[in-house]
Amino acid sequence: MEAETDREVEFTETNGKRPADDTEEEQAPKKSRSTGEKVEVRLMLQVRNAGAVIGKGGKNITALRTDHKASISIADSSGPERILSITADKEAVGEILKKVLPTFKDFGYNAPPQKQKASDIDCELRMLIHQSLVGGIIGVKGAKIKELKESTQTSVMVFRECCPHSTDRVVLIGGKADKIVECVNVILDIISENPIKGRSQPYDPNFYDETYDYGGFTMMYDDRGGRSMGYPPPGRGGYDRMPPSRGGRSMPPARRGYEDYDDYDMSPRRGPPPSRARW
Repeated sequence: MEAETDREVEFTETNGKRPADDTEEEQAPKKSRSTGEKVEVRLMLQVRNAGAVIGKGGKNITALRTDHKASISIADSSGPERILSITADKEAVGEILKKVLPTFKDFGYNAPPQKQKASDIDCELRMLIHQSLVGGIIGVKGAKIKELKESTQTSVMVFRECCPHSTDRVVLIGGKADKIVECVNVILDIISENPIKGRSQPYDPNFYDETYDYGGFTMMYDDRGGRSMGYPPPGRGGYDRMPPSRGGRSMPPARRGYEDYDDYDMSPRRGPPPSRARW
């Protein structure tokens, strides 16, 4: 009876809340972004690269979905570009990228030679990022992007103009496949800390437009394939498109760099394109 009274006093002194004893489970820690939380990565591909990722009869993309418990899609379009969308936990995204990055090299629809490891192959990747998140990647006077390049041993170029009719900008990453994956992981960490601001209009490659310098592919580029690492093809992404002057003549192009970062919004000029096949 005395012991029971003591328990009543203890319960009263804790304001009616049961004290946690040693046998009770502690509150579960929050899941880290790298182990449980789903992330989405969207990449811009050439048609030939999309074919290599999909595989004959969808064999490759089906295996990637099954092996990594991921949602992976590549929507068809009428132009030279495709968008590869991957949704999975961060670790799985990294493993998927390690498998598909070697196919981004100019091997056509074939896999790279079996003796070559992903870590030995020079590749490049075009990652789509909402325009409001780009500032966090670039940093003040380019400090963060410089650190990103040095720490991951990659080349990183952020294109200033949004993809046509969208709020997406292209981040071009070049280097060894494993280093590119490392760079993507750092970027995912950066953007996870900052919510998207303003409206969001993901890029639809059916709105492909060669007159925009947004870091995309041209019809000519897709036909000939391959170019030097880290540099945009002629007339695509190396310069800013300046608005025409009042006299009707276009201003000369200005050289682009991350230091002249400018965040702005683009409104669609026409309705959505017709729906097309999706893998």
